[in-house]
Amino acid sequence: MNKKLSKFIIIFIFSLLLGREALAKTILLDIDGPINPIVADYISSGLSEPGASLAIIRMDTPGGLMDSMRLIIKDMEAASFPVVVYVGGSGAHAASAGAFITLAADLAVMASGTTIGSAHPVEMGGQGADGTMESKMVEDAAALMRGLAVRRNRNPEWAEKAVTMSLSATALEALELGVIEHIVENFEELLELLKGKTLTKHNKEFQLSLGSGIKEYDMSFFRKFLNYIANPNFTYILLLIGIYGIIYEFSSPGIGFGAVLGGISLLLALLSFQIIPINMAGLLLIL
Repeated sequence: MNKKLSKFIIIFIFSLLLGREALAKTILLDIDGPINPIVADYISSGLSEPGASLAIIRMDTPGGLMDSMRLIIKDMEAASFPVVVYVGGSGAHAASAGAFITLAADLAVMASGTTIGSAHPVEMGGQGADGTMESKMVEDAAALMRGLAVRRNRNPEWAEKAVTMSLSATALEALELGVIEHIVENFEELLELLKGKTLTKHNKEFQLSLGSGIKEYDMSFFRKFLNYIANPNFTYILLLIGIYGIIYEFSSPGIGFGAVLGGISLLLALLSFQIIPINMAGLLLIL
């Protein structure tokens, strides 16, 4: 009886220790390139990782789609643990949508030699909207940026001007202006900075700990493929291929090369334009 009880106690204590270890997990997510629905889905999946107690988003982006950026911000704010945004390494930038995501972070850190800003919204393809529509877009984006800055006790004046006047700042300028909290030389220095640091989120204090270490949450092969072809440089090409593929198919009998190529190209273009969600696109591609 005593042996059984001792074994039970040992197993119970061991399971508790394993549970604590599992909870002390830091998730590392990477945004390296334009922000699109695939990137938003990847971030959402990473922030939903079971047992995560801290997330680091390492970012180098020229910007991207506003809708995808808003989805990322919603997921960051909904996370039950702190989310740190690190603009790095040296030479990286958080432009346009990347600036919004940085200001939405519970802790914003930039590497030396990086920049942030130029958040004025533009139409996809570089086409300008009419005066009224552009004014609405700018005001909406400025209000969002200002709100993020106020909630995180950052500089709302600079944040608004980053949208309305396309202001940019170096890492040092951003620190002096109160746009970010810290500058580090590299990722290793960031990890040292985070150890034991206290952050407040959802009216709760978190003492940061890397715990069992960093878990790099990589994109799946399917996401990487979709992310590559969702690049704005390819979107219009895919759209044209899709249209001409369908036209070719209508001009010849049967379901052949034109239908397959045109259908896949149109599907990927619609995904890039955010007309259909990534889950639906994946299902249709399988079918």
